[in-house]
Amino acid sequence: MNKNIEDKVISQLPENLNFGDLIQQVLSSHPIQEFIKEIGEFASENLQFPYLDISTTETEEHYLIEAVLPNVNPQQVKVVAEGRYVTISIQQREEITEENSNTHYFRKSVTANSISRSVLLPAEVKQKDMITLHRDDTLLIKIPK
Repeated sequence: MNKNIEDKVISQLPENLNFGDLIQQVLSSHPIQEFIKEIGEFASENLQFPYLDISTTETEEHYLIEAVLPNVNPQQVKVVAEGRYVTISIQQREEITEENSNTHYFRKSVTANSISRSVLLPAEVKQKDMITLHRDDTLLIKIPK
């Protein structure tokens, strides 16, 4: 960089600006904030389930796990207990086939998405002891202590 330009840029910076402040200024700038907003909008519009909303509660007799799964077919959900972990996995697959015999046009499209999330519990979990219920876009898992 030209020495005169470098001196001019440096002279415009505040004297007590540290690296953390500089990073904060860059990340809070309008172009960066707009970019982050666009990435978030893209993810929410194009991912069928960008995250799993899970809550865990404990009673005297049970651990209760509740997962909100909007627009998810119960057959696509798998719940596995391993040690102290309970893992909820979702596998979605959609296949679209179009044919037009007049134009000899054929199209086949396959889309697959998967997501999983594990919950750590204070005690070991046995698969056979879990009770699961999928109702109204919510998965409920009841595990005895």
